[in-house]
Amino acid sequence: MSKLRWFFAYLFLVIACFFFLRFAAQNPFFKTVRLQLASLLERPFTISSDLCLRIKHFFTLPDIIRENKDLHRQNDFLEQRVVELEECAAENERLRTLLEFRDTHTSGTVVARVIGRSSGDFFDLVILDKGSSDGVYENTLILANGALAGRVVEASASLAKALLITNPNIKVSAVIQRTRELGLVQGTGGRRCLMNYLAQEATIEEGDLVLTSGMSEMYPKGLIIGHVIAIQESEGGLFKYAVIEPKAKLNTLEEVICLVSTL
Repeated sequence: MSKLRWFFAYLFLVIACFFFLRFAAQNPFFKTVRLQLASLLERPFTISSDLCLRIKHFFTLPDIIRENKDLHRQNDFLEQRVVELEECAAENERLRTLLEFRDTHTSGTVVARVIGRSSGDFFDLVILDKGSSDGVYENTLILANGALAGRVVEASASLAKALLITNPNIKVSAVIQRTRELGLVQGTGGRRCLMNYLAQEATIEEGDLVLTSGMSEMYPKGLIIGHVIAIQESEGGLFKYAVIEPKAKLNTLEEVICLVSTL
């Protein structure tokens, strides 16, 4: 009986609300009251809604933090993979260039990796991962970017040390390709070389290509050394000398070709 009473009470309340709303919609007074109540309740409802949203964020914050950490880890992993793939692509391109040069060269060659450099200011000595067991001995020439890069000065069974052509101890008999002017290329200890003892009347120009002359048994004829970037006169005015930019990218050497037949 009590359940039936509650049912009729609920039904009465619903019907009363229905008629009240219909009456309020037609009555200007109740319409005004409704608008004022809505205006008064707008702020509390807004605060309540914002509070509910903040509570929801509070309870979901640990999940958001955990998901954010997972995304950061995934991003770091993907960035590392991209770097590894870029490095692999760059290495493959360098090796492809070296192999193409080796295929067109008649002398015996060995590809070696640069695994160390000197501790000096200009890093003009490099350590290679090939040695006498690979055919690399003292005075073996090394090339990079299709040009002369240096000469081995010490070799063990599995390692070798090579001076780069920018080292002052390296001297190479050279020729200007265009004019056939002869001179002696020597390292400066910096990033460039000098071609000394050029005749005063030599008609060399900036951009001229400099090659090994073949006047020495150690350096075969026709190896590229670099390009002339400046021409100056010696102190006494008897000779000219040219500043040479090596073609081999000596400051970024990672792999070189060893001419093992030039012993």
